[in-house]
Amino acid sequence: MSDAQSRLERRSVKALESCGYECLRLTGRDRWNILALSQTDAILVKVARDAPTPEETEDLKSLRCPENCRKIIHRWRRRARLPDVLVL
Repeated sequence: MSDAQSRLERRSVKALESCGYECLRLTGRDRWNILALSQTDAILVKVARDAPTPEETEDLKSLRCPENCRKIIHRWRRRARLPDVLVL
């Protein structure tokens, strides 16, 4: 994992924690980078610098998860304070 990717993941964790989630970084995973948990739901997060390709998006959408689990992509644009959030 590159330093840049790690930095983006830490920024995503910080943003999610500010919304009340407890986060676990999923190191060594290809698809999901963060699992964010609250008392009522869970979020699987893919952290990226660039927008995912349509094939990557479809791959992430197709993965099964529990009903109370959302799947999102945090896309970090350069110099952005918060990520663009794509809900899958």
